[in-house]
Amino acid sequence: MIEAKYNWKLLDQDDETIPSEVFENIQLDRSLIALLWSRGFTSQKAITDFLNAGAENIHDPMLMNDMSRGIERIRQAIVENQKITIYGDYDADGLTSTSIMFEVLSDMGADVETYIPNRFIDGYGPNVAAYQKLIDNGTNLIVTVDNGVSGNEAIEFAQSQGVDVVVTDHHELPETLPNAYAIIHPRYPGGNYPFGDLSGAGVAFKVASALTGELSEELLDLVAIGTIADLVSVTDENRALVSFGLKVLQQTLRPGLISLMEVAGLSQETVDEKDIGFGISPRLNAVGRLGDANIGVELLTSLDDERAQELANFVQSENVRRQKIVSDISELALNQAELESNKSKKTLVLFGEDWHEGVLGIVASRVVEATGKPTIVLNLDIKKGQAKGSGRSVSDFHLYNAINKHKEVTSHFGGHHMAVGLTLPTESLDQFGAVLENEANEQGLQLGNKSDKVITSVLNIDQLTLDFYKDIEKLKPFGMGNEKPVFEIDYKVMQNVKAIGKTGNHLKFELIGERERISGISFSNGKYVEDLQNASNKIKIIGEVEKNVWMNKTSLQLMIQDIKSEGTTIIDARTDHVTEDLFRNEGIYIFWNRKHYEQLERFASSKKIFKLANQIKNVTDFDKQKTIVFVDCPSSLEQLSTILRITDIDKVIAVFFKTDSAYLDGMPTREQFANLYKFVVSHKDVDINNQLIVLSDFLKIKKNLLIFMIKVFLEMEFVKIKDGLMTGQKVANKTSIEETTEYGLRNNRMLAEEKLIYSKENDMKKWILSQMNIED
Repeated sequence: MIEAKYNWKLLDQDDETIPSEVFENIQLDRSLIALLWSRGFTSQKAITDFLNAGAENIHDPMLMNDMSRGIERIRQAIVENQKITIYGDYDADGLTSTSIMFEVLSDMGADVETYIPNRFIDGYGPNVAAYQKLIDNGTNLIVTVDNGVSGNEAIEFAQSQGVDVVVTDHHELPETLPNAYAIIHPRYPGGNYPFGDLSGAGVAFKVASALTGELSEELLDLVAIGTIADLVSVTDENRALVSFGLKVLQQTLRPGLISLMEVAGLSQETVDEKDIGFGISPRLNAVGRLGDANIGVELLTSLDDERAQELANFVQSENVRRQKIVSDISELALNQAELESNKSKKTLVLFGEDWHEGVLGIVASRVVEATGKPTIVLNLDIKKGQAKGSGRSVSDFHLYNAINKHKEVTSHFGGHHMAVGLTLPTESLDQFGAVLENEANEQGLQLGNKSDKVITSVLNIDQLTLDFYKDIEKLKPFGMGNEKPVFEIDYKVMQNVKAIGKTGNHLKFELIGERERISGISFSNGKYVEDLQNASNKIKIIGEVEKNVWMNKTSLQLMIQDIKSEGTTIIDARTDHVTEDLFRNEGIYIFWNRKHYEQLERFASSKKIFKLANQIKNVTDFDKQKTIVFVDCPSSLEQLSTILRITDIDKVIAVFFKTDSAYLDGMPTREQFANLYKFVVSHKDVDINNQLIVLSDFLKIKKNLLIFMIKVFLEMEFVKIKDGLMTGQKVANKTSIEETTEYGLRNNRMLAEEKLIYSKENDMKKWILSQMNIED
């Protein structure tokens, strides 16, 4: 069985709640209309406006709080040739915001420079020391972008020095706002701006538009990047900004962006929001995570082709370095998460020395994904006696509230429900871990709770045509608040299942319908290749439909979001020799032969439990394992059936290793029994320990078969053996050979081998499933 990662929630597509004229008048697949209706577009006009978002969705920038006051101060600085410093942030939204503001002020003739705080020296947002440095360098006006609303201390300091600060920001507003000259924010308390989900780049663009008195279309490529990168809602105004911005990006003449798309392997003509999210923004973020992010602003604003290419190459190398660092630390962190001391915990606090602080949020996310547990990942600085890092959570645990109640344990802390950044003394690590665990209990956190995945509809694979995909594209650009639709796919046959990628970490297969044949790709699920190849029931999948162009041929493919199967997976691993590779799976390994058990017991571990079959009494003996491996072959089908009837298992791996074969040797003929009888009654004291092979050759009976026949004669008292010497006896025994226990045991062994070792794969699997009361 493959357990789903998400809780699948099929959208209730009750057509009766949607007026029939909506379906008649809107040229869009019914399932997609129902999806938009469920997202709050509950009229024909609302859906039409959404699909045709344009310039009318871009709101008047002057409606934003303090916009008039802020741009008047900026214009004054330009007229009076005052030095303006744009104080930005080191992520992709901050870099694009800074670049937007720098370009518009430069074009207006301002004396302007930029300052991106260093993550490791300045930290996030306004900083007194950094502001002092700027003021000492002659700055007369500071304009923040993508930060500022929480910079009370630094802003108060600047204002006290006679340097005004104009804040442009979009982050959560604190209870006490800074004493800035102006605060331009779409959600300012009591403000009148109609859309509150602008990114930092979006707010900077509104300021640029207010300063110039026009829609600065040439800046929209940067707006699109910042908006997608910052994971804000792609609805309303943002939908229009991103839609226009993507068109500008596809034709941009910015040397930096052209070079960046080139090193990322993106086609400029078709670049979309997904390319921004997975190609452009991670590279821009990488420079700030690992060092000085000012390079990012230079890259975005440079007009020099050669310099832009040089910077893009550097950004690419930093991203590769970032990926390696993340991979290395993630491996260490995941190993810590698997320690016995952490297994029973609901939360994780993981730490190590020389863990790069710039990537710990990514590492924490990976651990959460792998374990389902809220996770804090910290770098230990032994000299300073402090631990600093990031945390990520799950939807059922409010991480910010949990830590905020005990913030005295930390020396610095900030964040929100799902993510935090913090610093604490190393001696407080144990206390902090206990606090987090206690809060998990207080909030009633239950491990294993899955997040929901909304499924638009169940589609037959034959419905997945290029025309249908064109309807999906009408919903673009996708993002927060307008997620790409996910479908459950009904198909006839799954075939060509294989693991792909350098390490076989990913999964690829084909789904076959009556007319259509579509490939499916599932990342990080290569481990399920055997399960899909051997599943007893049909695999259920959900995924997104994507267009694939290869060799000028366009087709559709499925990007799989989740997989699940019911029933038990039977994997045919039958072999006549055992290697170490057999023991790669976690689970319980069952042996019938004690000699095999003792020879192979060295491969056992806490995750690979070895047991003799006679030790298995009930289902609790399986120690909650989900995989059972039958290493060798039982002596009878009933022995195996007894265990199968008490299992609660997801996967059976059938090895059934055998050193000799009763089935292949067969049963002795009556003539062979007669010849042996003639021999034993005419010979005394035959040394069978040393002369068995000679006797086997003389009677022309295989050694193993001869041993069985002697055991039968012993049971029938035709022979007696003392001190290794065998002597025949004339006994009037009326018991037939077929009625002896030894004959019955061999017959059972032959039947077991026939069914389990020498049968066709499907017949063997069907028999195992039948013993588990599972229909194939």
